[in-house]
Amino acid sequence: MLAHLERNGHSVFGINQKELYSMIKDVATHRLGVRVPSRRKTPEYTRREVDEEVAAIARWLEPRARKVARGERQITYRQLRQLLAPHGFVLENPKNNSIGIYREIEVRRGPLRKKHIEKKHIHTIAYPGDRKVMGPAAIKNVRRICRLDEPHGCDTASFYEGADHIEPFINGYRTVLTRLSKE
Repeated sequence: MLAHLERNGHSVFGINQKELYSMIKDVATHRLGVRVPSRRKTPEYTRREVDEEVAAIARWLEPRARKVARGERQITYRQLRQLLAPHGFVLENPKNNSIGIYREIEVRRGPLRKKHIEKKHIHTIAYPGDRKVMGPAAIKNVRRICRLDEPHGCDTASFYEGADHIEPFINGYRTVLTRLSKE
């Protein structure tokens, strides 16, 4: 199923391993969709039962699968700040036409182990001003540096529109799924 989705440019979003495991187990034991009578003498399924099971899988997938969005948009540096914030990144310390990208990290310090937010410097990028437009190559580079790109489960819709990320378990196997989908 996952290889088929991958081959068609789709993936499942907003689910965890437990939900996926449960669904796959239900499919394997024929508990998703049609109920097969326990007293049946033959193990073969009727065409109607198979169709009902496939329809149940499709109903399960519909709200959880979508096309993987690709491509960059032109945005200003001010918009980049707003897009990075929900992911825990900030742009700070502009100096000499450059600005730092920092990740906000929660740490516990002191004898009472109080929570503090620290900012860890990730990278420095060119910065002509908040109102200037960034080119697609610059945005792609920022997303790669911050690990907010497709190989890390954050497609274009996840980054620009706040949509769900690809489940890390599935994303970790996407290369294998891609190879399987081509066979």
